[in-house]
Amino acid sequence: MAIEIDFSYLVDGDFDSIKYYRSLTPMDVGSMPAAVATGITTLTYTDTTAQKGKTYYVRFGAVKGATEKISSEITVKTSLYLIDLNVEGGNLVDLGSLGIHWTETNITKSDADGILFGTYQSSLLADKVFNFNQNFKITFEFKRLSSIPKYSVFMAITSDAQWDGSLRRFAVGVGGVGGGEASIVNKVFISRSRSGTANVTVNKTIDNNVWYTVEFSRNGDVFTLKVDDVVNTFTDTDATFNSIPMLIGTNLVNAADGQFNGYIRNFKLHNS
Repeated sequence: MAIEIDFSYLVDGDFDSIKYYRSLTPMDVGSMPAAVATGITTLTYTDTTAQKGKTYYVRFGAVKGATEKISSEITVKTSLYLIDLNVEGGNLVDLGSLGIHWTETNITKSDADGILFGTYQSSLLADKVFNFNQNFKITFEFKRLSSIPKYSVFMAITSDAQWDGSLRRFAVGVGGVGGGEASIVNKVFISRSRSGTANVTVNKTIDNNVWYTVEFSRNGDVFTLKVDDVVNTFTDTDATFNSIPMLIGTNLVNAADGQFNGYIRNFKLHNS
């Protein structure tokens, strides 16, 4: 599937036109491949034929009469993901194409295990909005370190910075023993209302200190929640979201509501 890459550049001196070169391997200035585009007369160019999940080597050539001056080479990686969140060198790194900056609250970072959400206000809040009214797929891994008193939220599609608002949202989490809802105890669930009703669970028991892989996806009005190889699919015709940032973790108002004491890693919003 083709994507768009926008370029802007400066040219030293006058020029008649610009050539755009793109290759999957480094280019030799003395033996350049055929240009992908020629006759460019502006200082911007949009590549509309690049593919997702590639590493491209890019050069521009400024043409003046019979002379062409070739630029230095840059590398462009086209991500398969809109969000590709992990920890590298002790730092939070998002290699996704949305270019999100995450506000970190009470988290601990580990290269091996990812992000530790250890308090009832441990969270990551995105600074950009994704349109969750369209089809999407989110995947991540989690490991719970200890049982929780009530419930825990891994991820919320919400317009509230804190988990206390009444606006429409989805949340993916795992249930605890004291929440008064037996159906979600030690199960991954989706909550679709503030009251906690209309929960959807996956019939797989969650144990402590075990890694699990979660997939949450939308195709029209059909939603799928998957934990490892166990799947639950449901229909929701009222899943409408407006101007919604993503919240990873739980930024709860009250500690008694519960928390997720565990790690999340390899969090991805797929570029579908």
